[in-house]
Amino acid sequence: MLRRSSPWRFMADLKHVLPGLLEDISYRNTRAYSLRDQRVIAMKLTSGAPCSTHSELFAAWPGPEQGIAKWFILENGAAVGMFGEQAEQQGFPVVEISSDP
Repeated sequence: MLRRSSPWRFMADLKHVLPGLLEDISYRNTRAYSLRDQRVIAMKLTSGAPCSTHSELFAAWPGPEQGIAKWFILENGAAVGMFGEQAEQQGFPVVEISSDP
C-alpha cells in the first residue's frame, strides 16, 4: 500500500502537472519548459480559506508576479507558478527558492 506523508505532496514531473506547458509551442523557449522533467515535490495555493488541517497547502507566491493562483515546488529548488484565469498575464514564471517546501 502506498502511503504519503501529506496528501499535498507530489512525485510527478512538472510536465505531468502542467500539460499546457508542452501543448503550447509558445512556451518551448521558456525556463519553465526547460524544467519539465524536474520532479514536483509540493503544490501551493495562493488563496482560499485554509483550515488547521490544510494550512500547509497555502502560501504566497515567492516571486514578484501578481495573479499566481497556484505554484509548484520542484526538487531542484525552483518554484513554477501558474496564473489564475482572471490574471492579465499568461505563462509559467520561475523563481529560485530553497529546496525545503
